[in-house]
Amino acid sequence: MSNTSGKVSSVLVPASFSRDMLSLDDRKSTVGFPKGAGAMVGEGVLLTLGDDEGSSRSEVGLPNALRSLFDSVFLFFLSIGVRRFFFWATEVIVDLEEEAPGVKKPLGFSDKLVETKVTQSERLETKVSSNELAPMSGKIHNNFNGWGVTIYDALDTMWIMGLTEYFEEAVKVIGEASYTTKPKQYVPFFETIIRHLGGLLSAYALSKDPILLQQADRMGEMLLPAFNSESGLPAYAISTRTNATRGGWTGNTLWAEALSNQLEYKYLAHITGKPEYFEKAERCMQLMYEANVTDGIFPTQWNTKTGAPSNNKFSVGAFADSAHEYLLKQWLMTSRSETKIKDLYLNASKSIIEHLLYITPNREMLYVTDADMLKPSPPKPNASPESPRTTTQGATSTPSSIPSGTFEHLSCFLPGLLALGVQTLDLPESEKEIHSWAAEGLAYSCWLTYADMKTGLGPDVMSMKMYPKNEDGLWLPRVEKWKQQGRSGRPPGLREPGAASEKAGRDYTIYNRSYLLRPEALESFYIMWRTTGNPVWRERGWTIFQAIEKYAKTEIGYASIVDVDKSSTKAPVKDEMPSYFLAETLKYLYLLFTDEEIIPLDRHCSLEHKPPVPTLQPQQGQSPKINSFLRFPEDEYVLSMSLRDPTDRREMPANTNVYVTANCIRGVKKVTPSDWRSYMISCNPDIIFSLSDIPFTTPPYSQKRLTKSIERSALWLAHMLHSGPDSTSTPSNVFVQMVGGASAPARTTFAESLVEVLHGKEADAIQPRKCLDEGVAGYVFDMVPLRLAIEGVQGLSPNHSTIVSLIQASLLVLPPNKPRLVTSARGPHEMLLLIREVGIDLFDTYWAQRAANIGVALDFSFPAPIVTGKRDLGHNLYDTKYTRDFTSMMGNHDKDSAGICLCAACSPYSTPSPEIIRHSSMDEPDKHRDSSDSPNPPYTKAFLHHLLHTHEMSAHSLLAMHNITVMDAFFAGIRGLISHNSASIFEAEIRRFFETYMEDTDDMSRMEPKVFERAEKAWGEVELLRGKGRIARETERVKAESAVAANEVLKKEMEEKGAEGAVNVPLASNGEVMM
Repeated sequence: MSNTSGKVSSVLVPASFSRDMLSLDDRKSTVGFPKGAGAMVGEGVLLTLGDDEGSSRSEVGLPNALRSLFDSVFLFFLSIGVRRFFFWATEVIVDLEEEAPGVKKPLGFSDKLVETKVTQSERLETKVSSNELAPMSGKIHNNFNGWGVTIYDALDTMWIMGLTEYFEEAVKVIGEASYTTKPKQYVPFFETIIRHLGGLLSAYALSKDPILLQQADRMGEMLLPAFNSESGLPAYAISTRTNATRGGWTGNTLWAEALSNQLEYKYLAHITGKPEYFEKAERCMQLMYEANVTDGIFPTQWNTKTGAPSNNKFSVGAFADSAHEYLLKQWLMTSRSETKIKDLYLNASKSIIEHLLYITPNREMLYVTDADMLKPSPPKPNASPESPRTTTQGATSTPSSIPSGTFEHLSCFLPGLLALGVQTLDLPESEKEIHSWAAEGLAYSCWLTYADMKTGLGPDVMSMKMYPKNEDGLWLPRVEKWKQQGRSGRPPGLREPGAASEKAGRDYTIYNRSYLLRPEALESFYIMWRTTGNPVWRERGWTIFQAIEKYAKTEIGYASIVDVDKSSTKAPVKDEMPSYFLAETLKYLYLLFTDEEIIPLDRHCSLEHKPPVPTLQPQQGQSPKINSFLRFPEDEYVLSMSLRDPTDRREMPANTNVYVTANCIRGVKKVTPSDWRSYMISCNPDIIFSLSDIPFTTPPYSQKRLTKSIERSALWLAHMLHSGPDSTSTPSNVFVQMVGGASAPARTTFAESLVEVLHGKEADAIQPRKCLDEGVAGYVFDMVPLRLAIEGVQGLSPNHSTIVSLIQASLLVLPPNKPRLVTSARGPHEMLLLIREVGIDLFDTYWAQRAANIGVALDFSFPAPIVTGKRDLGHNLYDTKYTRDFTSMMGNHDKDSAGICLCAACSPYSTPSPEIIRHSSMDEPDKHRDSSDSPNPPYTKAFLHHLLHTHEMSAHSLLAMHNITVMDAFFAGIRGLISHNSASIFEAEIRRFFETYMEDTDDMSRMEPKVFERAEKAWGEVELLRGKGRIARETERVKAESAVAANEVLKKEMEEKGAEGAVNVPLASNGEVMM
């Protein structure tokens, strides 16, 4: 494909396992080949080592993760800008091909409960397009946009319950929606995201109904301008008619509004392939990463313009509740790979437990409240990228706080969230214990607020009784004191006092006596039941359900309760039934009484209003792979990832001890070792390039800089191989980039650091390995920085012998049985020499891709054809001589061609064969052909010439297919020659190849065919005639600068001649001097 943005998919094709051109038998023994077996077997097969019966090479010791490499047709090298890579590494979280788990009919649930759900769903049939039902009068409340919020919010509940008839009816109604607003009408962004868009996405995740995806994409796009503030934080409301936005009553963005859209938009980005969805939502997360907040917890209000905190109030209730959930659930949705998000959650949870959890003086009820933080400690500078949990949030000392004593029903989600964190996070035992206790104590307090009431339903807001001194009521210090005193009895806050009447003393007063059919307590009871297995949570949930049936049920729905502590048999009610009652309250009751786990906690995360969204899951215990996201079959392609694009020769900003820099499509990206490790674990490519401190600044480099390069590269490799708590995710398929610049001693020193046996803490960090090299699968030599370093020292184009000697210096002490890979080789001549003189095994297809980019169709083979005279390595299809050339790019009927090409361009839709390279889905066999045993007519040189001159990208795609196929055949020829002949014959064929294809055999450092020069010139002329593009802009810029320089020279000359007055030479609009 055409590579115009620095992102290129290249194929790594093998050369051979030659080692210093030893005799064949000796060489096989050196690398572990069985005696008498061929080094490479099969055309187009990568590193298929062993005898003809397919014996494995397990004795070589390569990681299991690389075994698929030996049976693959191609090794794809994914080199992309990190900004887009970060998009992919995060969006790969959801497997496009994975079917949502089927909903199984639950067993052992209450008949009464199901009867209630069905009754409610029947009401939905008559109110399917309404907003929110008034359950007493039968009227409709137009609360949210007039878009039928109830049916959107309840979609996943219907699917989970198996009410497919109602679900399908709802989808029909949704398919006709337009999501427009009336003049001067604004829709609330937060509520629309969590109720409408979240409902669509969760239902799509379960059902895969295309109508839901279409409407989710439509709605997501219409709401996207809400992010168009200066900071990137979303506005309170937006007009889908004009894209105008409006602020809320606070004038700021609430934290819950800022961080309750990431699950929706990131999932939507993945299933639609639109990165703008991800980028808008991720911008809010970036503000959180960069925020210097107090002790790890985030304030409730943020300045929409600057993106900075605008108050010092902290809460897990209103204004903040869902944001806390989204931190953990984003991490779960990324298949537990985005460590920065996990660290935000852990820091926030730690601060909540330390500063916002209190107990009451008499009943010792554990509760969470709001607080104003005072006198926070100054933030510490970031000390290390390896400890983000202590550096991301800045301040580490304890600030003073003033608790409000308010305990909201909304906060009852917290025990479930903490329990989910204990279940899914690999926490230290002491931390897991505290989080578990906090979850249990808070969940019981939520239950107690129900049990205390005469209706058995919990009030919305309470004011808790507090100690005279606020610090005396903090829960965590009391737990620590209990530990020190021998842990007698249950921990404070977990002693479960019985229900109490208001007269007997409850340790709280009711501030808001309403029960608004909220789900938070039942959600936590469900998670507590699933994570602990304690049936008491089901019993409590059943009691609440009976109370809902008794007091809230009406003839056509369920009504909110006005006063939960009234003694009358029928409590006063409100004519309101919020959409979340169907979306969450009834759903969690249903799941709570289902003996079978319909939605596994470790397989789905939930959005704010709790519709399940699938996370990328390993298959049969294996890690998720990026192959399925990119639609590359694992049995045909092996994917590799590197931070730097090998085609990018730009000078890059200097690296630091903390991060590596790379030029990306949106500027320079700074990537820490922790970031890179998390990206790799998330995407799980077949081959990983470790981060390396290769200088890309202007050489030469000092000894001090080279020493830094060696030390950093070794340190970052150790970090990649770290065997800490998440050692199950430690990559075993790492290739290390060899550093040392143009200094042979420095390169040898780095190699020695890989095989040096480590001791102490360094050894503990990479256990069970004894040295770094034991965790390395192969070695990489990047030719771009190597040539750059040599040019800086010698001042000349690097000599080939110098390159060889430096590579050999790197390999001197390393084991010979691991693959050696070269990126950015200049062509087949250099590849042949590196195979012969250094024993390189793998090359990327940078050169073949570059040829495709400039319009060259490769046409050569190894061994070279037996003909006389010189031949070009390919055809410059920009040349006008191909205007009427109707031959294929490489075919046996072409006298100037090297042979038959089986690529999808020269032999399209031919019979499937292991010899034919398939490129994703674009060259699938034509299913409508009557016969598939003969190829279609090939794409001709004239056709490609036409496509190039009309700027069609398909030209470069076809050329890339062709060129990669030619390279595959080239390496197949090398493998066959080495397997069946001696080193002297191989050497003779190399000489003959040079005689046939090289214009100047004396210039061994040139390695660049003249056809490339001609093609680049023609490509530039075509682009210039086009009147736009990079070359046109660059030409105009140089022209303007030259004109300005000429003007300055002319001024100076006239001044020297004594001309009076200022000289102002007029310029034309194009910058040229007007005479």
